[in-house]
Amino acid sequence: MNTVFYIDPQSYNNLSVYDASLLSHVHGFNMVYYHNVLYQCDRVKGVDYRGVFRYRRDFTALRKVLSYGWSLFRIAFDAVRLRPQVVHIQWFRLWAVDSLLVLFLRLLGAKIVHTAHNVQPHDATPADGRHYRWFYRHCDTIIVHTERSLGELRAFLNLPPDGQGCSGLPSRLCVIPHGMLPLPVDEADVAQRVAELERQYQTQGRVVFTCMGMQNYYKGCDLVCQAWASRPELHDGGRCLLFMVGEVQNADLSPLMECPGVHIVDRMVSDLDFAAFMSLSSVTLLPYRRISQSGVLFTALQLGVPVLVSDVGGLTDPLRYGAVGWSIGEPSVQSLSDAMVYFAEHPTELSNCRKNQEAFAAVRSAFSWELIGEKTSQLYRSGS
Repeated sequence: MNTVFYIDPQSYNNLSVYDASLLSHVHGFNMVYYHNVLYQCDRVKGVDYRGVFRYRRDFTALRKVLSYGWSLFRIAFDAVRLRPQVVHIQWFRLWAVDSLLVLFLRLLGAKIVHTAHNVQPHDATPADGRHYRWFYRHCDTIIVHTERSLGELRAFLNLPPDGQGCSGLPSRLCVIPHGMLPLPVDEADVAQRVAELERQYQTQGRVVFTCMGMQNYYKGCDLVCQAWASRPELHDGGRCLLFMVGEVQNADLSPLMECPGVHIVDRMVSDLDFAAFMSLSSVTLLPYRRISQSGVLFTALQLGVPVLVSDVGGLTDPLRYGAVGWSIGEPSVQSLSDAMVYFAEHPTELSNCRKNQEAFAAVRSAFSWELIGEKTSQLYRSGS
């Protein structure tokens, strides 16, 4: 049986859910999973778990480099002993050492598979562009989540739109969708926490808008703030509430400071609180400026919460399979605020959408891990 190394230095929070869901549905290989010690999901039977990544956000820069470098050294040492046929890398973190590992693994004869969750980092510099082109040129297969990302990747690598590659570039580019993200929490605990939040914030009978996850410019969080502040119909009269839940990293929330009906939770919340705030939502707002695909989107859909998305990346893809939300088109204050005001005035549309369990079931089926796992297994077999 062939050995596959699966490497994810960021395997915590919803990224660990992604890994656990995929690993549960990949079969026929000796899977060795190199993960972060902050991984919190149940262990998948038959997978060899190795928690080699120990760096934390509070480490100094030097300590992060040393810790990360040591982690990759341990993977390289294992590769000499176990000789994996395929190495699947989910995220690159540090150019200087990631590139050395890739070259070493190729020297050992391993096929390199990389999932380009984003073609480039969200705040990419010219140096990032050079580095990612180098990585992509040294991969045997690159996975993207959407057809739109595939086009973006081709343009980034100067590939012809209908070609499969050329000299010095990956021979295989493939689209494998992102799957649903069921948070590792107990439903009874979520229901209890939702009840607590309803009492605390008096949400009953109100339209609850939520903006979940890290609050960042690329996610359009500032558009949410401006939309709310610019439309008195939203914040006057007490019929609507807005929750901004997640650590503020690169977003200006100041327009909300003088507005009623706003609750800002500026911290990284637990999975339980994330699920509870999400379940409390009438609609989850995702007016992203740029993205390939969103874990927040697939968490909301897994929980049966309607979504309001911009038409970027693959955010609108689930809407093709069921009426589980709406698109605002190009992300702007005007398009977002118009949609929010409409739902404030027509709350039954939100409740009717939420009740449409057939639509949510159709979307979950279209983005099931069974299908994703089979496609990934086929890719591993062809790559070995």
